[in-house]
Amino acid sequence: MVTLKQITNYLKAGNGTEEIVEGVSALKEYKKNTITFNKDGLYFNGTRFFDTDKPKQPMIQIINEFFPPKPCDIKIGKNVTIEKGAVLGGDGFNYVYGKHGYEHFPHVGGLVIEDNVSIGSNTVIHRGVLSDTIIGEGTKIDSLCHIAHNAIIGKHCLIIANSVVSGSCVIGDNTRLAMGAIIRNNVTVGKNCVIGMGSVVTKDVPDNETFAGIPAKSIVKKILDFIKK
Repeated sequence: MVTLKQITNYLKAGNGTEEIVEGVSALKEYKKNTITFNKDGLYFNGTRFFDTDKPKQPMIQIINEFFPPKPCDIKIGKNVTIEKGAVLGGDGFNYVYGKHGYEHFPHVGGLVIEDNVSIGSNTVIHRGVLSDTIIGEGTKIDSLCHIAHNAIIGKHCLIIANSVVSGSCVIGDNTRLAMGAIIRNNVTVGKNCVIGMGSVVTKDVPDNETFAGIPAKSIVKKILDFIKK
């Protein structure tokens, strides 16, 4: 059992209360009685108790000292196909620069693979950092793809060979990533979209769009602009 007072004493952050801290969670999926952070510091149940512009460093300390990561508990639904060489549930590439160089941010999230998903050979899907990585029902992922930590892939998507979905991306339902597409971290691609072969998506994509190129842009907009000329 861990109290907020123990944590504040450990961080030398003043006097905390005897409230029980049950773990850590992501800000966007905050769970009561857990510690989370934003760019301004660390929070517990809506109250900031540690003021810093580098919140990831104390979070690493808290996780390693009080809530050390457990082996990834992967949840696999019904009728899931996983081909040879696929690597599921490993830690993502998430490092924080500190006094002694780069330090790995411990991953405590899981990996959820819903029903009727197919995962190809030598594809890698990482577990989440503070929340789960999720592969939606009916999605098909080709060989040699990379799905990073915290990614959320919607239902009935197609992720074709050599595609990369970076950390904390959201891919909407019924969206297709053509071969070699790259989605930058923290980008949302809407529902019913198509991302062209070899495209690099650097900004959010609205629903029902087709984007292509480097950086990827709306093909529909290009066609309309051409017609107007």
